[in-house]
Amino acid sequence: MPSVIIDKKITYSRFGGLYRKLNNASAIKRARSSCSHQNYTTTDIKNFCHEYYKDYDNFSMIYWDDLLDFTFIRNHIRVINRGHDFNLETLKNLFGKNIYYFKETKRYGFQYFDMINTTRSLGNKFDDKFFISEFQSRNEKLLHFGSLHGSSRIILDDNKNKDFLNKVKKNLKFNHPKLILCIKRIIKELGGLKNYIGVHIRTGETTIDDKMFRDIFNNTTDTIFEQVNYYFLNGKFDNMKCLESKRPVIYLATDAKNPRQTFRNFYSTFEPCIFSMSNFEHHLNIINNLTTTYDNYNLKNFFIPLVDLLVISGGGYFVGTNLSTFSKVAKEIHTFQIT
Repeated sequence: MPSVIIDKKITYSRFGGLYRKLNNASAIKRARSSCSHQNYTTTDIKNFCHEYYKDYDNFSMIYWDDLLDFTFIRNHIRVINRGHDFNLETLKNLFGKNIYYFKETKRYGFQYFDMINTTRSLGNKFDDKFFISEFQSRNEKLLHFGSLHGSSRIILDDNKNKDFLNKVKKNLKFNHPKLILCIKRIIKELGGLKNYIGVHIRTGETTIDDKMFRDIFNNTTDTIFEQVNYYFLNGKFDNMKCLESKRPVIYLATDAKNPRQTFRNFYSTFEPCIFSMSNFEHHLNIINNLTTTYDNYNLKNFFIPLVDLLVISGGGYFVGTNLSTFSKVAKEIHTFQIT
């Protein structure tokens, strides 16, 4: 199992190209660690100290099971942390020729099905069907996938497989102690688990690549406001009132720089019972000085979106942004671990 990559966008490439990107990122990060000491040993290191490569300073890694509880998974699946290393030769040294590579020629090559007699057709994005039962015919010890990106990548029809996946989702909880403590304190101040509504609105205003969300911004905010207001007007939040107000408690997670100005209709309707991250900065000191074991990189900026994610998931209701992965994950956490 490879490490989680922090604060460095590694874009999609085919098998070999992806390995080159990953190894290049870690090599440049290591080289730049020498820049402040001016003890260059090679011309390459000196070149990497140029400001052009400064974004690689943010590249870091952390093990998945430093963030998530793998107890259930380890009880059913053998898991080996690969380490903070993306060198293919390391795997070859461990497994020799006992590696089978699934090398796709495009982003969506294989779509995997668990039942060979499935009546489902191949998804429009994909080139080839691959039946999971075929794995059992392989003699290799390691099956090496290039990418499993895509929510429709794996198609499950067998009820036992569906049940196992649901158990994984239910048990795969964030368990970093400082992160959880921060979240618990914010949720307590909001009135407790399930005693507020979590809302996520993605505006796309802070990222160049988010044009799609900017284009549908007005429709998104109108739809979410109408849904929250409908629940409010129909007494769905009777047990979620703040102070002496008749309004429900709302926690708003968003990429908007100034939520009060961007979502005036929300604030004019639900204030003083609407809150966002800026209202709970006094709890963020818990995660101020957390660092990775990989390179002592400060984890605060990495953890802040996770705080938003887990707080909105902890509400009695959750309303999110269509097509947003962040909202999709929040909904799944809310469905499998909260409700």
